[in-house]
Amino acid sequence: CRIIGIFMDNAIEGSLLCDNKFIHVAVIKTDDDVIFNISNSCISSTPSIHKIYEKNFSTKGEGRGLGLANVKNIITR
Repeated sequence: CRIIGIFMDNAIEGSLLCDNKFIHVAVIKTDDDVIFNISNSCISSTPSIHKIYEKNFSTKGEGRGLGLANVKNIITR
């Protein structure tokens, strides 16, 4: 739930910066898994994927940048 909340929060904040705002969410249940797919509109100057998971990295200013670092920490435990 925490990971999905972080991804949804980031999708909402990212799409707000765009002229053509959208967020698509899909939840797919298979026999063995539940797959969550969250996609959103974003500005063209997005940082590289490895950079956004670094602690304290944010495109939104000071005192931010913990959400995706927390996701990385949860996933790699």
